[in-house]
Amino acid sequence: MEPTQLQPTPSVLLKRLRETLTESPPFCHGTLQLPQEDFQLYYGKKQAQYIDFTEVAQDAAGVQALQDACEPAPFGRNDETVLDETYRKAGKMDADNFVS
Repeated sequence: MEPTQLQPTPSVLLKRLRETLTESPPFCHGTLQLPQEDFQLYYGKKQAQYIDFTEVAQDAAGVQALQDACEPAPFGRNDETVLDETYRKAGKMDADNFVS
């Protein structure tokens, strides 16, 4: 015959969770080294383009080309989607514009 194990009640489990989060909230930090080729981006539907983010300081034209390839990015305000570049000027590029 196997011994019966008592399961903690939901209130006991909730109390443990609260104590854990209060005593030591979840937190991560650090750095991750990436190979240089992970900083290369290929994009563009009709004409593929390339930018190497390790060399952007010397490639202002490449950064401008990436910015030009982006579309204006609307955002949510209350219950509507708006495009107001006086408030937020941002660009977006959909996933299908990236070359894989």
